[in-house]
Amino acid sequence: MLRRALADRLHQDARKHLIPGFDEVYHAAQSAGAIGTVLSGAGPTLLAVVEAGDPAQNVAQAMVSAFEQTGSAAVARVLPTTTTGAYVHVKMEKTPLQTH
Repeated sequence: MLRRALADRLHQDARKHLIPGFDEVYHAAQSAGAIGTVLSGAGPTLLAVVEAGDPAQNVAQAMVSAFEQTGSAAVARVLPTTTTGAYVHVKMEKTPLQTH
């Protein structure tokens, strides 16, 4: 179901031209075993969702190689998932007591 959920039909096709080699890198990631590959944020990042371990390294290398073959430099970062989920971070500051 995750593979299907990551199949963007809203904005990716309209913005992929902003990343030279997008199609080649997308297909390289999928061929190397990515569950899904998406245009992330405002577009400077391609994000591949993968299984942990060797598949992650294989997909990262495939994406970097595909970028290099299209003439673009790239850096891949394999990041761990979090078990925390969504949360709100609030910073409390001490303020002097106000008197009326």
